[in-house]
Amino acid sequence: MEIFNITVQSNILLFVFLGILWILNDSVLKILFPGLVTGKISDVIGLLLTPLILTGIISLFRKKENLYRVFSVSLFFTILLFLFINLSQSINDSFYKFINSNEKMNLADRSDLLLLPFSFFTVYFFKKTKPFFKIPNLRKLPILLFPTLALINTSYPTGRSDLISIIGLLSLATDTIIQLDLKEITVADNNYTFQFQFIGMNNESSARISEIPDPNSHCSNPEKPTIDFGNRENKDIEVGKFQNYIIEISKSQNFETIVKTSDCNNTACIIDLQSLGSGKFFWKVRVRYLYRRECQLYLENFSVPQEVHYFMK
Repeated sequence: MEIFNITVQSNILLFVFLGILWILNDSVLKILFPGLVTGKISDVIGLLLTPLILTGIISLFRKKENLYRVFSVSLFFTILLFLFINLSQSINDSFYKFINSNEKMNLADRSDLLLLPFSFFTVYFFKKTKPFFKIPNLRKLPILLFPTLALINTSYPTGRSDLISIIGLLSLATDTIIQLDLKEITVADNNYTFQFQFIGMNNESSARISEIPDPNSHCSNPEKPTIDFGNRENKDIEVGKFQNYIIEISKSQNFETIVKTSDCNNTACIIDLQSLGSGKFFWKVRVRYLYRRECQLYLENFSVPQEVHYFMK
């Protein structure tokens, strides 16, 4: 059995660790802490690991292939793909459709191109771990497992793919809203169509609807009037009926005060912005549910994890 030296062993452990971190970031941290940092972590690890993962997969079938050639092609493919999916939204859409991803609305982000220099570190990484790619497949497969799952995982909304939500991470998933429009643009018209995408924990494209159970026999008749509790941050109800989406607009990123709300039955909603003055406005989406607890009906607007966007007027 081939014995790796300490440097190679440490780099292989780092390879596996980055794969696990990639899954953790896309499937958990992006949900709990959506924003710039968790988004860029995924991009950096992807640039570092993707050429190595592709080289490792090819080496399972082409042992006699020149490893430097395989790695060079894998690195070139990774950089080229990263360039195109971030330069062009149409190419971005076509790529995710081609790989049959259920991420229907990924965004081309040109700021990601600033991360391309990190791809040079993968060359160093490859040189330090080259003996790994020559070991027998039975030893190589377990080491490739987590990085390969991470590569699959990152192509799906908030890191959840159809592969049993990446072996057990389903329990960590929650409803999420991916906001698409308006995003950091100036609005000239008074009416604008706000668009967003809802993704349920099992990749549903709309909020879940559960029929409200019949009241227990001990409940009074007629029923008590429905109580509207307004906004709450965490959704912990077991059953409920989806009513509509609510878009909130605020001058504050923390939404201490709301300057406008609008009810939306779909994920594309025309809102009249005429009453708003000039300046920067932040917006987010809530989901409104009607549910029963014991003998009382409640209406509440629940916050859904999302990245807060803004527009200028």
